[in-house]
Amino acid sequence: MDILHALDISHEGTNLVKEYKIDMHVHQYELFKMFPNESTTSTFTKMTTITNTLDALGRTCTSADIISKIFMSLPKTWETKVTAIREAKYLTKLSLEELIGYLMTHEITMEKHEQKEKPKKIWHSKLYIMLKTMKKMMMMMMKRLRRIFH
Repeated sequence: MDILHALDISHEGTNLVKEYKIDMHVHQYELFKMFPNESTTSTFTKMTTITNTLDALGRTCTSADIISKIFMSLPKTWETKVTAIREAKYLTKLSLEELIGYLMTHEITMEKHEQKEKPKKIWHSKLYIMLKTMKKMMMMMMKRLRRIFH
């Protein structure tokens, strides 16, 4: 019995170590945020790692808690999608898998929209640089003409 207890402690750690690990992962859970350029896949991987670790330590998070936490962690640019999901579905009936699907679909849509806007932004910035350069050249020519005619 002593050997089993020693093996258990060496594998699991003492209760103090276990409590510290729980506190550390609860803290990560509470501060959880999705970064603006982070993918939904990466976000869910991070959340799954935290919740699985907490579960292994005996602290279980419900799907409703995780869904609520993910909603709160999303950047402001996702606000309209979160509102639409909340209005369309009862959160108690929404599964984590459905949420992941909705958010991944929205992410793809946002990326497509961003790709359409990128060429416009590049073209506008090139046009701006070209006009600025032309203005400088015109100013230089005006100075030279003034010198010549004065």
